[in-house]
Formats: sequence, structure tokens, C-alpha cells
Amino acid sequence: VFIATAAQDRWLFMTLVSLWLALCTYRMGGARHQYFWNVCGFVAVVICMTAGPDSANAFHIAIIRFLQTGLGILVYSLVCIFIWPVSSGPDFRATSVSWARVERTLFDACMSSFRGKSEPEIMSDQFKAEQQASAGYAVNLDSAETDDYEIWEQRALWREYQRLSTGLTTAIHQWQECFEELGPLDVDRLLPELGAFAEEIDSRLEQVEGMLLDKDPESRPRDVNTGLNRDAVAELTHFQRAALAASHARLAQIESLTRSLFECAAALNGLGEEHAVSRSSRDMAQWLVPDPDRALSALRVMVVMWLAFFAYVFVDGLPGGTTVVTMGAPFGMILSAMPQLRVSKLIVPVAIGALVGSVAYIFVMPHLSSFAQLGLMIFAITFAFCYLFAEPRQALGRAFGLALFVVIASVSNEQQYSFLMVATTVLVFAVIFLVLEISAHIPFSPRPEKAFLRLLGRFFGSCASLAIEANEKDKGTRLGKWKLRYHVRQVKSLPAKLGAWSRFMDPKVLDTKPEAVGALLATVQSLSSRMIDLQEQGRRQQAAFIRGEMQGDVHAWHRGVLNGLRRLASDPASGAGDDLRSRLDNLVDHLESRIMETVNKAHGVQIDEEEEVSFYRLIGAYRSFSEALVEYSPVSYTHLRA
Repeated sequence: VFIATAAQDRWLFMTLVSLWLALCTYRMGGARHQYFWNVCGFVAVVICMTAGPDSANAFHIAIIRFLQTGLGILVYSLVCIFIWPVSSGPDFRATSVSWARVERTLFDACMSSFRGKSEPEIMSDQFKAEQQASAGYAVNLDSAETDDYEIWEQRALWREYQRLSTGLTTAIHQWQECFEELGPLDVDRLLPELGAFAEEIDSRLEQVEGMLLDKDPESRPRDVNTGLNRDAVAELTHFQRAALAASHARLAQIESLTRSLFECAAALNGLGEEHAVSRSSRDMAQWLVPDPDRALSALRVMVVMWLAFFAYVFVDGLPGGTTVVTMGAPFGMILSAMPQLRVSKLIVPVAIGALVGSVAYIFVMPHLSSFAQLGLMIFAITFAFCYLFAEPRQALGRAFGLALFVVIASVSNEQQYSFLMVATTVLVFAVIFLVLEISAHIPFSPRPEKAFLRLLGRFFGSCASLAIEANEKDKGTRLGKWKLRYHVRQVKSLPAKLGAWSRFMDPKVLDTKPEAVGALLATVQSLSSRMIDLQEQGRRQQAAFIRGEMQGDVHAWHRGVLNGLRRLASDPASGAGDDLRSRLDNLVDHLESRIMETVNKAHGVQIDEEEEVSFYRLIGAYRSFSEALVEYSPVSYTHLRA
């Protein structure tokens, strides 16, 4: 289509190709189908840049490229089916069982800490183990869906299981954040049925794990709730009631999620009624919310394409010609999707691939006289390269090195040998690396420390927008809802992105230890979950009397928090500071006294019990977010500022 549309206009042609590549790069950054969009992008570029300059033979060239790609897929498929069959199914099932076991252990640890029978610190390792198990499940599910027919047939149920398990972990994490406020309280007295509740939830999770191992469940889920001791609750302070109301709501959410999880596992095992898979009506709305980091990756790959194209058009005698553009596309897509990886890290494997390919091409291949000899050489070199670069973190270098070997060897039916071809190929990759290095600095510095600060500032900026609902004039409009979804996505996704960048930061640049970075990430994750909780509680219906009485005080809290968040958004390395701590403490104390006055005034006013609980949960969300904010302590960026 691109060739037929703009074969005679190189600027329009390149605009269409680069926009398509940008779209594929953006979609490649999503949760699913990364490889699909990767192939959609670079294969189109290969065909366009090979067939575009020769439009008379464009169709023939495109078909040849299609057949080459199809032959590669066919050969790989036959090898996997008949010679070396490999299925991700067993690994995925083992991962799902491991995830269920970790979640059960996590719930038991949190329940033990909630009831005061263990220290809260032991939960940190459990949450880390859950994150690893969750990530492993997601990766293995993507693979198993493609090579295991059973899992493909039940893919909707497995995705539903993933959604429910992720929701359960989130609920447990939010529940755990209420523990500090409830620490000195006797929760078994406040929640008389807590012991029976804990046993039932543990039993459900145990049976879910068993069903994933093809065992029949011993019993169906029983109706259970924690109950409330009204007399004991009346003795609590208002913030303690708020924390208890929040904990009670999280326990009810855990009960609902574990029941659904049990039903989903039973459906996967062919037991019981068919489980209804939920389908969110907001999927399209979420798809329309942009991701700045994915958009930045798309911009960078466009820069790579245009720099390579400008070099091809304006540099006379450029080595390789259109090959610079053709090879720059896949490299640009991969590096744009992995901005943490420095271009310099690829030099060694690519140099080794060039050296091995050159030696084989110049000194070995001229002496080969049969297909068997050629096949043996290719197999030996490929095996050795994959063996030496077998670690997962070396995957990109391994792929680039092997690609360079294949390009230099340039096996064909009528083999020709020329040292000039080897030298040209090496120069082509030198130009490509130069283009990639330039694009890595557009529009921001690629240094992990700088990127970390930039993402941290964006996180606090989105928190500020959610904390005060800064766009009240747009509230309820399509624009207001779109902005709300954007900031919610940023607050939810940025902690994981910060964690990815933190692994690449140079400790020598920071005046702190790696443990301090880990503590900062934990605080940011806590702020994220508490901000989402605050945003959710703010949407709940509040009693008109309480809302009217507390409106001015809540707005004062909003202003105080907003000032701190704005300061952190502009300078994340500044920290909360004693001034913010003091002001937030005063605001919380004032808020608590005003709550007392409001509740005293409320005697004789008809207030629904559900509205009262909702009010306590909202106040608890204010308190927990304030505490998390003043606990924020950034790592030192003295050298970066200098």
C-alpha cells in the first residue's frame, strides 16, 4: 500500500513508513502481542526499503521477502514439532501453582501480622516473592497460549484467573497498609469472627492450589464474614474507626475475590458450573489513554528512521545505501522499547559476530564444496554463539551478533567473495550505532539517574492532580474523565517503571546505598496504592450533613497536600521536608478535632450507616496518604545537581 501510494514521492513515502513504524513501536510496548507488532513494523520496512527504490519489481521483491519469512517460520515450526518439541504448558502450570502457593503464604503472613502474632517486616519478602510469581505467570501465559492447545482453548479463563489473582494481591496490599493504625488494638475483639474467616480464606486458597494440580476440592466456599463488635468499636478514636472500616472493607473484598478465584480454578479443572469471564466495558477507553513512555519510544524510532534516511539521501557514497534504513528499523524498535539498555552494551557481541562472520566468509567458506559442510559450519557457529551468550540479559546482544554473522556470510546459490562487502557491512553497522546513539538522547538524557528523576516528578504530578481533582471545571465531562483515567494509569504504572530504571542506576552517582533506593521504591508503591484508594473513596456517596460540615477542612487538607506534591513534582530529590511534615501533622490533628465536632453535631441527624462507614474510610484514606507522603525520603542526587 505504501509503495502504491507514494512510490514517486520519497518524502511522503518515508512519512508513511515512519508513522507505521511508530504505531507498531507504540503497540509493541503493551502488555500483549509484543512480537506481533515488532514483526509488523520491521518486516514492512524491509519490504518498503528493498522494493521501494525499484517500483517496477516491487511486487516480485515483496513476494520473495514474504516467502523467505514464511520459510523461516515453517522450518522453525517443523523443528519444534518433530525434532525438538518444546511446550510451555508444563512450565506455565508449575508457575500458576507457585503463584497460588505464594498468595496463600502472603495472606497467612498478613493475617498473622494483623492479629498481632508476627512482625510486619516479614511481609516484605512475601510481597517480593508474589511480584516475581506474578511476572513469571504473565510471561509463561503468553508463551503457553501459542504452543499449548489446551491453554489456548481456556485462554479466557486463564486471563480471568490472572485478573482475579492480581486483584487479590492488590487488596491484600491495601489491607496491610491499615495495620500501622490498628497496631495497638485487639482486632480479635473488634472482629469476633476473624479466626473463622481466616480459616475459610486459607482453605479456599489451599483448594485453588490443589485444583491447579488437578485435585478435586474437598468442599465448596462457605458464607463467612468478619462481623463487628459495636461496643468495642464505639471505644475507638475516629481515625481508628476509619482504619478499621477500611480493613473491614478490604477483608470483604478478599472474601469476594477468593470466592471468584475458587470458581475460576474449578472451571479450569472442569468442575462445577462454567465461570463467567468478566469483560470490562472500559477496555477501549483505557486504550485511548496515552502512555508517555511508549509515545517517547515511538518518537525515538521515528528519529532513527529519519536520521538514517537523511544519511542515505544526502551523504554521497554512504556504505550500504538503503541497508542503513532497513537494519536501523528493527534495532531502533528494540532499543526504543528497552530505553534502559545502553547502545554501547551491544558493541562487544556485534563486534564478535562481525569477527566470526568475517573469518568464516574470507577463510573458511571458499574451501567448502558441499551443502553438508556449509550446514555444519553454520550450525557450529550458531551453537557456539548461543552457548557463549546464553544468559537472558545477553539475549539482545546474541540476536544482534548472530544477525551480523548471517549478513556477512550472505549465503546464496551463486556465492561470491569480496573483502569490500565485509568492510562495507562493518561500516554500515558503525553508521547504525551512531544513529542509535544520537536518537537515545532525544528528547531526554538516557542516563538512568536522570530518567528516574523525571519519572518520579511525573508520578508526583499525577498524584497532585488526583489528590485535589485539579480539573474540577472539567469534572463529569469527557475531557475530565479522560484526564482522570490518564493520571490513574500514571500513578498505577510508574512505580514498576521506576523499579526497572533503578536496576540500571550507577551507585557511584548517588550519595547513598542501594538499600535506600529500595526503601524509596517501597514508599512510592505505598503512595501509589494509597492514592488510588483515596481516589476511589472520594467517589463514594457521603452523608450530606457530614460533607457540608467538613468541606472547608477537607479543602484545607487538599491545599496542604497539593503544595507538597507540587514541590516534589518540580524537584523530586527535595524530599518531604520538616516544613511539610509539620503542616501535614497540624492538618491531620485539626481534621481529627473537626471530625469530633461534626460527629457531636450529627446526633439527632439521620445518617445512613453505610454513609458513615464510607466517611470513616475516606478519612482513613486521607490519614494514610498523609503518613506515606511525610515518610517519603529520596535518595541523594548531589552529583546529578552538580
